Amino acid sequence: MRLLRLLWVVLLALPSFFVYSQDATVDIDKVLQAADKNVFVNPTLAKKLLTQAERYLADKDLPAYEAHLLNLKSHSYILEGNYQLAYEKATQAKKLATEAGNQLQLAEALRRQGIITYFFDLYGESLELLLNSLSIHQSLDTTYIQNTLQAIGNLYAKSNQWADNLINTGEQLVAESIKRGNTYYEEQGYGFIISGLLAQGKVTQAKSLIDRVNTNPDEFAPILNFYLAKTHLQLGNYEEALAVTEDIVKHAVAGKHRQRELSGLTLQSEVLLKLERIDEATQTVLRFLSIAQDLDITEYQYEGLKMQANIALLQGQYRDAYQFLLQHSELKQQVFDTRQSEQLAFNRARLETDQKIQKITELELSQQLSEQNSTFQVYIIVTICCVAILLFFMFVITLKQKRELRELALNLQKATDAKSEFLARMSHEIRTPVNAIVGLTKLTQKSVVNEEQKTNLNQIEQSSQTLLGVINDVLDFSKIEAGKLDIESEAFELDKLVEQVIRLHGLNAREKRIELLQYVARDVPLQVSGDALRIEQVLNNLLSNAIKFTDEGMVFVSVNKKYSERGVLLEFSVKDTGIGLSTDQIESLFDAFTQADESITRKYGGTGLGLSICKHLVSLMGGEIWVESKLGQGATFLFTVLVEQHNQMPQPTTLGNLTLSDLKVLVVDDVMLSRQAIAEALLRININPDLATGGKEALMHLRTAMASNAPYDLIIIDWKMADIDGIELASIINQEFSQGKPNIAMLSAYDIESLKTLGRPVGVEYYLQKPVNSSSLQNCLLRMSTRGKPQMAALESDANVPPDFSKKNILLVEDDAINRKVAKLFLADTKAKVSVAENGLIALQMLEQENVFDLVLMDMQMPVMDGLTAAQKIREELKLDVPIVAMTAHAMQTEIEKSFAVGMNAHIVKPVKPEYLYQVLQEQFVNPPKEKPKP
Repeated sequence: MRLLRLLWVVLLALPSFFVYSQDATVDIDKVLQAADKNVFVNPTLAKKLLTQAERYLADKDLPAYEAHLLNLKSHSYILEGNYQLAYEKATQAKKLATEAGNQLQLAEALRRQGIITYFFDLYGESLELLLNSLSIHQSLDTTYIQNTLQAIGNLYAKSNQWADNLINTGEQLVAESIKRGNTYYEEQGYGFIISGLLAQGKVTQAKSLIDRVNTNPDEFAPILNFYLAKTHLQLGNYEEALAVTEDIVKHAVAGKHRQRELSGLTLQSEVLLKLERIDEATQTVLRFLSIAQDLDITEYQYEGLKMQANIALLQGQYRDAYQFLLQHSELKQQVFDTRQSEQLAFNRARLETDQKIQKITELELSQQLSEQNSTFQVYIIVTICCVAILLFFMFVITLKQKRELRELALNLQKATDAKSEFLARMSHEIRTPVNAIVGLTKLTQKSVVNEEQKTNLNQIEQSSQTLLGVINDVLDFSKIEAGKLDIESEAFELDKLVEQVIRLHGLNAREKRIELLQYVARDVPLQVSGDALRIEQVLNNLLSNAIKFTDEGMVFVSVNKKYSERGVLLEFSVKDTGIGLSTDQIESLFDAFTQADESITRKYGGTGLGLSICKHLVSLMGGEIWVESKLGQGATFLFTVLVEQHNQMPQPTTLGNLTLSDLKVLVVDDVMLSRQAIAEALLRININPDLATGGKEALMHLRTAMASNAPYDLIIIDWKMADIDGIELASIINQEFSQGKPNIAMLSAYDIESLKTLGRPVGVEYYLQKPVNSSSLQNCLLRMSTRGKPQMAALESDANVPPDFSKKNILLVEDDAINRKVAKLFLADTKAKVSVAENGLIALQMLEQENVFDLVLMDMQMPVMDGLTAAQKIREELKLDVPIVAMTAHAMQTEIEKSFAVGMNAHIVKPVKPEYLYQVLQEQFVNPPKEKPKP
């Protein structure tokens, strides 16, 4: 009995369990997709599927699926003609889709709203909705792009004024349908294009497009054939038009497409009237009027009445024609009134829907606020309790943290003191020998007149100064971090400061054949107070970088005065024609230990501290620093500082036996910045010069001056110019102006000795090294007044006689330019023939192409291919037994063993002593050792 009761309970529960299981296993996504596919082809099945989906979603919070369901119900109502309810469902779907962030359903809701408003002749609103829907569908690349374009095309087809838009929409629809392989929409797209062309009166172009597209005679294309008939009609090919309309009607009847049959009969009636086949036209009109009445399409009804009136007129039946026209007018008014009523009702229903949705939204918001208020009250109570507990614990923790902070502060102070002590000690230990190097170098420079030796000594001094610069950067950065860097204020002469900075970097610029220019604006005060040392430090850093990152062209240093209420604000600018900077590189350029990228560090070196220090220094001096640059187009670094102006010293009015303001001077330079700088320097000493952009213009000035009996006293000519170089121009002046020839001063940024050799034969007496400033110009004018000429001193020095390796070919493999130069100079004294490779890969290529080398001097650490790899490949791949001598800064025993392991014959540690180098080379040339090399 108990078993039977249990069985009965189970049987009663089965139906409900089955229903629950059925709902639980519903795949809502598949159900909605199936309903979407059957909305057109099987509306009954679609309704069942929508009912199932609605039942499933009734107790669930799935706004995205609810939006999909509402969109499909809206479309179902559109097909039934219930537009008001369809619009309400589409509006609800739009709200849910927006809340769920579902762009696809939002686009579909907008599309359906656009279609519904189109039915009520609200074309502007409809177009806006459809275009918004199209934009979203295109961003998602959905298949509904075709449906939306079709709806937009139908709207544009309503007026000939939109013919261009219709053609454009058709082209988009054709492209999209070809992409997706949909021939139906492709034909529709071509129909839009042809309709637009006909509206523009381009009948021939429309006919050509139809002939090009309609190429398959076995497949009847109703839309294309409809427009083919219209094209024939407009071209006057009435028989051809009639034949096409008969085909349209025949296929429509066979396929039971009543509306397509109606369109074909309407067009056929027009053709028959053109052919004056009145009886047939009358029958055709009666036939399509019957279909229009069956389908309740009023547009075709009053079109038929209009045709009947035309037929009656042709037959002379004016009373009948009047009756038909009267019926046509009444029907048209009736349709208009009905449409107005429908629009009014639709707008009223739409307003009610919007108000209903707004009320629902307000209720939801009110409920949310109520819930939040309740939650907030609970939170306040809990928070008060928590705060009380936290305050107690914080009091206890604070006491502990204060004790720990005191200990931490003490430890930090000790660490700071230790760091400062270490930096000071290291600075002392490094500065001591560097100072000796610099001092001895300067002493030696006084006793040496050989230009090459002077260059070598200058490079020693430059390298020492670089090392000192690194130490200074580290110390300055440490002071900045500790807040102990102070700015002083002392009187100084601004032009002398700029000249000193320029002079310091002149050698580097000349070696790279870079033109160095300076410009100090006339309104800039020269006697000022400020921190000259720090201004010079910033200028040195920027100018050094400009020369470092410029391979050709020029570097231009300028000083201008800017307006400021706080005092005299000077703007310094360093402009170069170098590698430039990208926007990303500029963003982090002034951060500590930062360079543009790692390749910059590898190629040009540097700690990345300089610009960071400059930024702090400029800030302390009341200014700011920034850069203007584009990658590959050079850079301009600018910074401003505040200074105090002093009483300015009067500029000289005479020099020697010359009255400066009476001098007539011509400046000839094809570089605008250079002309401007020289002109400003002359104006500072009360000389107002004439300017010429090249040799030809200079000759015109000279000839004019001679003709007016006002010759020039001095002509300043740049050596390298585009049209006529300075030497050629000087030669022409010598030949043409033998009487009243001006003094000639020749300008050059480099190779001044070569210039003197070329200039003396053509009468050039004075030479100026760029950049030109007021001081150098005054010296030149002073020599003019006294006819003095600079003398060159010479001093010979002895050197130890190195061995004679004149019959030996040596391959020097070294990536560092200075080290290459040092090695080449050492080897030059031996008269050996030296070839250079900048890395191991180039060395391998040279040895493979020409095996003429008696010895290889190999650096170990190089880019592309290091020395160890290169030596190993020489032995193993090229099978050469040429002696290889390592010449490297690696001094560790492990590094010496590595060089021997790959087949090197000897190991020389840098810095290289020439005597030891000669000794090792001598040993290798006589008998290459096979045992382990000695350092």
